[in-house]
Amino acid sequence: HLVAPTTTEPPALITATTTLPPIPTTTTPPPTTTAAPTTTAAPTTTTTGAPVAFAAQARYGSCEEDPPYDEYSGTAAPGATITVTSAYSATTQTTADGNGDWFVKVEFPTAPVEEHFDVTVGDGTDSSVFDFVHTA
Repeated sequence: HLVAPTTTEPPALITATTTLPPIPTTTTPPPTTTAAPTTTAAPTTTTTGAPVAFAAQARYGSCEEDPPYDEYSGTAAPGATITVTSAYSATTQTTADGNGDWFVKVEFPTAPVEEHFDVTVGDGTDSSVFDFVHTA
């Protein structure tokens, strides 16, 4: 007797389908246009500040080095020429800067030892006289 083979078929696969909600559509906003800012320049005014007064000071008043020297500084009108003179130095000049400040170092190579002498510092309008001595 013949027996028909029995076959077992695998069970059917269960498939599940998931339904996703629809993806919302996005819209791109139109590009933003920015106008260039407008600027207005402040009105130009010219003011005249108080003039810078001439002033001078000596740093040391004496020196034992060879050659002896002193340093002078002060204020004057911006661009003013400052002149330093004495019996024992060449005439020395400097110019006041844009703020009116100035500085100059002056050597007195022929100054005698222990003899006081005058040093005149001026801007052509005003001047100051300083005592200087070459010490030993």
